[in-house]
Amino acid sequence: MHELISVVAGVAIIQLILFTMFLWFSGKRGARPQTALIAFLAVNIAFLTGFFITWVFEHSLLITFFARVLFTTGWFFGPALYAYLCSLTFDKKITLKMGYATILFAAAFYLMIQIVDLFHPGILLIGSIRATTLTMLFLHIQIFYFMVLSLKRLNAHRIHVLNFYSNLGKHLLNWFRVIVYAFIAMWFIDFCSLLGNIFFQIPAAINIVMTFVSISINAVFANLTIFNGLQYPHLFLHKEEEPKQTTAESSLPPFNVEALKKKLTDAMQLHKLYLDPGITLGLLSVKSGINTKYLSQLINEHMGMNFYEFINSYRIKEAEKMLLSEEHAEKTILEILYTCGFNSKSVFNNVFKKATGITPTAYRRKKNFIYG
Repeated sequence: MHELISVVAGVAIIQLILFTMFLWFSGKRGARPQTALIAFLAVNIAFLTGFFITWVFEHSLLITFFARVLFTTGWFFGPALYAYLCSLTFDKKITLKMGYATILFAAAFYLMIQIVDLFHPGILLIGSIRATTLTMLFLHIQIFYFMVLSLKRLNAHRIHVLNFYSNLGKHLLNWFRVIVYAFIAMWFIDFCSLLGNIFFQIPAAINIVMTFVSISINAVFANLTIFNGLQYPHLFLHKEEEPKQTTAESSLPPFNVEALKKKLTDAMQLHKLYLDPGITLGLLSVKSGINTKYLSQLINEHMGMNFYEFINSYRIKEAEKMLLSEEHAEKTILEILYTCGFNSKSVFNNVFKKATGITPTAYRRKKNFIYG
């Protein structure tokens, strides 16, 4: 198990380093999401490296000192994660509720305690508990605090994303969930291990198993990061700017509703904007000539849908026509879904079944049955 943990941690470190280099040399330099993600991955790499060298190398004074310095980066886990999520959720300025100076002071104080304990073991005691243990406890509390903030950010942003994107929104939300839930799982395991060692003296074998699970989650995160980076590079290399709002009144004048509905419907039918897989609320606003704020209110309040549902309703109608058309009889369902503006088969199947009650394949069979 010891060797397996070392291998898993080493592979995860190499994967994260390579992907971080890819981000550094690709895409738009200085883009906030890209910079924030690089910082977040760098913190993860540093912390994993500290763990790795304590498992692989003999515990000399130099190795232990270097590892403890790297473990100090744990104080930046939560803030880096929260800053990255903020950078993807259209915040113009990232403000940490626990100030930067406070975080730096806590990290420096933690490092000082660790170094003093390294050269004078057991000299810093609070009751029967070593000060290093208490600083680890405070570290986990700080990470938990930022995890809660990140979850609030995730929940608050869900509706926002669905109101601005047709395809990318789902990928963004799924990526958010991967990051937040993976690190909540790792935090929970490490926190249980810490509490167990303080109060119950957990057997070494159980500690090793818990460490393996935590490192494995990090390794899975590294692989999912690379997978998402290759399949959806737009999640990492650039960020679509949130459409700028005007200073127009927030309420939509009632007498304009029907006129704007007709204007929107005409634009959708004439230009078939829904066939563009990258269509966003901002692009639809430009194409239809309707103010972004009015357009959002029109779809949400007067059509009873979010933007994601609105666009996909047109795509599903187009897919139904193609599935029933003899002209497209030779096309596969995959070809049809791409033609209609979807970029994921699973999303297409789910949306289609929700709208029609049956799968696209069953819908096509139904056509064959009716028309012979």
